[in-house]
Amino acid sequence: TTPIAASGFTSKLPTASTCSSSELRPDGATVSRTAATMEKFRSGPGNDPALEHAFAIAGFDLIGGGNKTNAGTMFLPLKPWEERSVVAEDLAKQMFMKGMGLREGMVLVFNPPPIRGLGTAGGFEIYLQNRADGDPMKLAAVMKDFLDELKKRPELTNINSFFRPTVPQLFVEVDREKALALGVPITDVFDALQATMGTLYVNDFNKLGRTFRVQLQSEADFRSRPEDIRNIHVRSQSGEMIPLTALVTVKQVTGPEIVERYNIFPSAKIVGGPAPGYSSGQAIAAMEELAAQVLSDDYSLAWTGSAFQEKQTGGASTLVFVFALVMVFLILAAQYERWNLPIAVLLAVPFAVFGAISANWLRGMANDVYFQIALVTLIGLAAKNAI
Repeated sequence: TTPIAASGFTSKLPTASTCSSSELRPDGATVSRTAATMEKFRSGPGNDPALEHAFAIAGFDLIGGGNKTNAGTMFLPLKPWEERSVVAEDLAKQMFMKGMGLREGMVLVFNPPPIRGLGTAGGFEIYLQNRADGDPMKLAAVMKDFLDELKKRPELTNINSFFRPTVPQLFVEVDREKALALGVPITDVFDALQATMGTLYVNDFNKLGRTFRVQLQSEADFRSRPEDIRNIHVRSQSGEMIPLTALVTVKQVTGPEIVERYNIFPSAKIVGGPAPGYSSGQAIAAMEELAAQVLSDDYSLAWTGSAFQEKQTGGASTLVFVFALVMVFLILAAQYERWNLPIAVLLAVPFAVFGAISANWLRGMANDVYFQIALVTLIGLAAKNAI
């Protein structure tokens, strides 16, 4: 009867090769269940001869962010190029298809960003912001409709989100008036709950050259059920031990495990990428066009990662190419002390750029910001070889 929730595997590959995957587990699933599913994925679809090894972290969601019992992250470094015959993109597709065969969850495979720090996955990352009441259930409903429309666009692929507001939770309500009447400080009630059912930070100490953190927490057998709260007592100001069940009421509710805020507003992260044959600029334009048609005024999109950088510098690529040609021309003019000789050298640049664009188009590769940076570098290399 447990709803479905998100759980992620992520794979990070050395050299120029990276791929990642994410698996969906039931909401509220324990870390042991998540670890068992990750081990099944590692020994099955994740057991590929192109992989160097696998490093799994149960309870950590790299894409959605934060610690979740039903989430996991797996890093899968690839072997060197000479020891394998598959590239990272093809391997990610193969593992994605194999991972979908797992009954315990859904596996999503992706590549980390080419430049570290610009997001957590390849492609683009965007936040759907709720600028109205901040209700997570409404945000999830709007996000679902928006995702359904995004998946219909041919410019986009691998569209997904890890935001789910249906995680089973226990809501503990403290009767403050009764606690005041019994002489129990409210802070003592919260400290008792945190030190037994959660974790209460005490201090740090150094030993053998290492720093250890001291945290209070009950053993798992004494905090695995909601009824275990009856074993917790707090001391009143008169010295009497008061059972915590006399001061709190426990209710079962559902809600989001983690609420992300982007630019202050409650948000849901959406990840995806441009489909083969389309550039990242076309994918961004398609999402913004669809957002204007589908989303109401209470919801908006906020770009992040490499897509944000691309939008900030949008339209500047042509200007960059012109400045690159001018710089090469001035350097050659200063070197040869002539104004006409650099023109003959620069005539080789259009041929080099045309060849790179043709090869990129014939192979169906993306015309993204990284390819445009390579074109600027190619201008300098073409001029150097033409000398």
